[in-house]
Amino acid sequence: MSNKENLKNHFSERIDQNFDELKKYYNHNLIEMCEINSLKMEALNCLLFGLYTASITSTSHLLERTMKMALIKFETKGLTYSDFEKYNKAVNHVHSQFDHLKLPKTVSLAKSKGLISSAQFQYLNEKAKSLRDAYSHAQTSVINKDLPQFFSGFLFNFSEVQNNLINNEDVKITRIIDIAKTSPAIAQLQQDSSSKTNALVFFENVYKILCDIEFKLKE
Repeated sequence: MSNKENLKNHFSERIDQNFDELKKYYNHNLIEMCEINSLKMEALNCLLFGLYTASITSTSHLLERTMKMALIKFETKGLTYSDFEKYNKAVNHVHSQFDHLKLPKTVSLAKSKGLISSAQFQYLNEKAKSLRDAYSHAQTSVINKDLPQFFSGFLFNFSEVQNNLINNEDVKITRIIDIAKTSPAIAQLQQDSSSKTNALVFFENVYKILCDIEFKLKE
């Protein structure tokens, strides 16, 4: 079977496994912030295909874009393309104010303007920022901070194991060892596990906040 066919089968299996859990997000479209439906779909598709690290980084981008767009839309509320000169002047001004800002500042501004609650502010300023920064900078020490410092396993002699199996003998455990979680192999295995654990929850929390902001922009 070709690599192409293997990939088709792999992703088809992932769709069957994950779609039902995600379909409510696929079926929901943003209206007031319709411009970022494409970013939502990118993060969702990563979840659908089991690309959990990619989903977290994509969700982080969705979050940062949401904060900036919400501020821009809040400040240009009521303006339309019908008076394009007035609109262009206003949108250029607020874009220059907000587009260069980092997440902590946009989150603070969103709270001050009533676009997010105190609880949402705390989540975005702590958990979401920590997750976003860790993946953006590839800091496994932060990504895996809640996991044990050492990975315990068994050390085997492969030749002895092979002989044991050939002779139908019990495999002898020679030694139990502890490997630091900073070991590249262990760190990556733990990151993959952490990403799988956190990706969907992160997306759901960010998307709930996004929907709440959209509702407030309609008021």
